[in-house]
Amino acid sequence: MDSLEDKRYFLEHINPKAKRFLNTCSHCGRQGYRPSIEEEGFGEDGKRRFMRKVLQRHYGPLPLDESGRCEVCVGLARKGD
Repeated sequence: MDSLEDKRYFLEHINPKAKRFLNTCSHCGRQGYRPSIEEEGFGEDGKRRFMRKVLQRHYGPLPLDESGRCEVCVGLARKGD
């Protein structure tokens, strides 16, 4: 993955609309792209295709549960029970 500065530059200056396709874990703050961008039909136009490519380059997929937690935090919560 690229540096934090590269990620911020892309999101703030190149394509600020890409922020809506990022997930952030409500517990640990980890960020990744929504897995839905990998679905067929997401990148049909050139802008979205570019956005998907850049998000996949800078971030990994981050599915969240109903509470907004990543898989790691859900696993840690289960261990604590």
